[in-house]
Parts: sequence; C-alpha cells; structure tokens
Amino acid sequence: MTEPIEIYVDGGSRGNPGPSACAFVIPKLNRCASKFLGARTNNEAEYCALLLALTYAVSQAWTRVRVFSDSQLVVKQLNGEFAIREPRIQVQVDTVRGWISKFDSFEITLIKRNKNREADKLCNAELNRHA
Repeated sequence: MTEPIEIYVDGGSRGNPGPSACAFVIPKLNRCASKFLGARTNNEAEYCALLLALTYAVSQAWTRVRVFSDSQLVVKQLNGEFAIREPRIQVQVDTVRGWISKFDSFEITLIKRNKNREADKLCNAELNRHA
C-alpha cells in the first residue's frame, strides 16, 4: 500500500470578512497552488484552501490523502469535535465531505502555525498580488 500524499493547507482573510485567499503545498512533490477568493471570512478561506487541495488531489487520481491545517475550527469540525453553527460553513463542510468520500483514506491533522509556513507564505503572496 502506498503512503498517503501529505498536503498542507492555509486560508486567510485581511478583515473578517475581507479580501481572502487560500493555498496548498505538497512538499514531497514540490507542488503548490493558491487562489484569490474575494471577500470572505477567515473560516471560509480556510475551508476553501481544503477544497482547493482536495479537488487537486482528485484530479491527480490520488486515493490516500493526509492534510495538515493550522485551523483548529476546520480540523475539529471535520473530526466531529466542534459543532457547525454557521449555515455558510455548513455548506462548505458538506462540500468537503463529498470530496473526502472520493478517497480510500483521508486524515486531517491540526498543526501549529509555525509548521505551516509555506502554505501561509503562498496565501499571503496571493493576497499581496490583489492588494
């Protein structure tokens, strides 16, 4: 069995809501992507980062994915530890769960912000391009 692909994700907003962006980094494969989102909340941007990564993983026909995020809200909501109270977040969670179902295995892990520097840097660079 092959090891899961490890993907680091980050989303950010300058204002809440405000201009937002998201990014993912796959260090082992030296791949990354970022996207400007327009006006979103920080939490929405974090979910968008995960969606960007998952859609990319599916496009590559990967079946095993391990995601790392510094968003406590995203990780704990997806792992069933936090309730989902915002209707817009519920829509994003439902969409994410649909993408997750396409994988043979999926895991999301909370990491400290300093362990997510590359994705954070890419997200901020995207925000700077649109400032």
